[in-house]
Amino acid sequence: MANVSLHLLKSRIDRATVTHGDLGHDDGTLTVSGELLDAADIREHEQIHVWNVTRGLRCVATASRGPDQSGIVCGASDLAQPGDVVTLSTFAEVDVSVADAWRPVVVVVDAHNCVTETIGHRHNAHAA
Repeated sequence: MANVSLHLLKSRIDRATVTHGDLGHDDGTLTVSGELLDAADIREHEQIHVWNVTRGLRCVATASRGPDQSGIVCGASDLAQPGDVVTLSTFAEVDVSVADAWRPVVVVVDAHNCVTETIGHRHNAHAA
């Protein structure tokens, strides 16, 4: 039987607030405060989906680690302006045999990008 895997949500940072944009410096990265990346089990250079809730825009970027406890969420300003609310998500290939038990990590933040709740746990060891 063929090895089957599914593309499932690995982690999400819910409703972060963009702290500033970097006009003219679109290198495809989104800089995120280090403790938020850690809480959501997102690694530097990992592909990250950015859903701008305020503007209804979506893009794919690369996660870049910002200083811990800085609250920074910064990317190209043509996609997000300071004050915009964004959801940041990553995905993993998960073996179908563990897919039913798979639960993503969801990090909820306040308006200052401080963690208020973490749902789920790190379990990307199951990723194919």
